[in-house]
Amino acid sequence: MIDVQTASIMLASASVIAGVIYYGLQIRHQTRLRQTDILSRFYSKITDRDFLEAWQRFNDFDKEKHGNVGYFTVDNNMVLSTFDEVGVLLMKKLVDINLVDPLLRDYAYLVWKKAKPFIEDARKTYRMPNMGTGLEYLYNELQKREHRGISHG
Repeated sequence: MIDVQTASIMLASASVIAGVIYYGLQIRHQTRLRQTDILSRFYSKITDRDFLEAWQRFNDFDKEKHGNVGYFTVDNNMVLSTFDEVGVLLMKKLVDINLVDPLLRDYAYLVWKKAKPFIEDARKTYRMPNMGTGLEYLYNELQKREHRGISHG
């Protein structure tokens, strides 16, 4: 037979365990909400009229016509810094690649492929080795997922 004191200790222990499990689930839920909020804000930003106009000018930029010097315009910087930001958030584990991939894969590929030669040149020319590292990280992580055959849809 279990005495009252033993039952009390067992009940208290079970309560602590239940509390820890509940708290862990709450933290997990809050993390998902935070990540979803970050990406929702980001998506609102890239569907904003100003960004879309900058995106169009970014896509229309012609290296042959403008050369490296004219590359870092306000519009191009807006596009680059926006995707660089997502890469940094991903690098710091503040957003989940499973949320980023379906929304941004194609855009990130386009941005990195177009910007890579300019970023690499600027890293050397201006001695800014960290320029565009978030964007490059984003691109590389998406590439890894693609090579592993992870669906992004």
